[in-house]
Amino acid sequence: MKISGKPKLKLVFSGVFFKIFVILIVLSVMIVAVGLVGNSGIEEMNHAAANIFNSNTSVLFPLFDFLETIYRMEHSAFEAVELGSSGSISAYYGRLTECVGQVGNFFYNLTEETRKSFNQVWTEYEEAARELYNGLKARDSNIEPLYYHFKDVSNKLYKFCYELGKAQRIVGVESFRTGRQVYASTRTLQMIITIIGVSLGLFIGILVSRSIIRPLYKLRDSTRLLAQGDLNTRVDLTSRDEVGVVASAFNHAVEELRSMVTRTAHVGKKINTSTHNLFQVVEETTNSLGELDKLIDHLAAGAESQSQSVNLAIDSIQQATLRTNQVIKSTLEINKICQAASEDAQRGEDATEEMIQAIDNFIFSVRQIKEVVGGLGLCQV
Repeated sequence: MKISGKPKLKLVFSGVFFKIFVILIVLSVMIVAVGLVGNSGIEEMNHAAANIFNSNTSVLFPLFDFLETIYRMEHSAFEAVELGSSGSISAYYGRLTECVGQVGNFFYNLTEETRKSFNQVWTEYEEAARELYNGLKARDSNIEPLYYHFKDVSNKLYKFCYELGKAQRIVGVESFRTGRQVYASTRTLQMIITIIGVSLGLFIGILVSRSIIRPLYKLRDSTRLLAQGDLNTRVDLTSRDEVGVVASAFNHAVEELRSMVTRTAHVGKKINTSTHNLFQVVEETTNSLGELDKLIDHLAAGAESQSQSVNLAIDSIQQATLRTNQVIKSTLEINKICQAASEDAQRGEDATEEMIQAIDNFIFSVRQIKEVVGGLGLCQV
């Protein structure tokens, strides 16, 4: 069976390939979104970690060393005042020099406002420390007021630096807390995006699978009906994807098959009609041959009326020949009809050809009889 006008498969935006491509695009977008969120969270966590590191290494750790030096310097001042020896005074001055050197380790890492406040306290402390050193070096008898003033200023500087270190620790803790919050929010956002992406992917996947499987089920049911002999079945699909193209081809094939069956039935009716007519002609031919036999018997019985009987026989033979020609014409018509029929009609065509051969043989015999009868008539004359 040849099907003309076969639909061509075209890639359209509603095709199966496009639907699968959309699913892959959605999943890729979700993966990229999760990656971007993760990178953003990592950058914020790195920034928080950098703040903690800077707070510890640039301010907090040097500040703790400075507090320890202040404490030791105060102890050295007490020993220098009590002992008054040159060794204790030199040790005190060494602590002062060390303290001055440690200020630069963290001073420039402070904020501008904090530097101004620290500079005021530090200037007062440095002046009191140098006044005490000068008094110790001059062996001043009134050294105690200078010592107590230095001690008060030292306590003031110690408290200021302690509060500054506490503030720096708070900054580190806040940075750490911020980092943990960023990490938690990043994890939560990644989880939400992942859940949304998976849900969206599943939803689109279900829609795509239904759009593919349901038409296939319809096509399967229609194929079963066609196998059972229902030539009126159709696949009602309006989609323009690959499945819709297959359904259109199926409907076209069913229409071609139904048309072929209709033509075959019509040809079968023509064959029945022509066969009936053929049987009638054969019956008439048989009757004519019977009359011919009677005439021949009559010729054999009486020679006197032989000439008239020969003429009658010739007329009968001509009528038989005419009917035989009608048989041949009908047979040829049947042969043409049979060529357009199905395989079942082929066997009828073979039988018809055998019948044509038999009729040709019969015509040949009739013509021989005609010649014999004609010879008899001439001899009688």
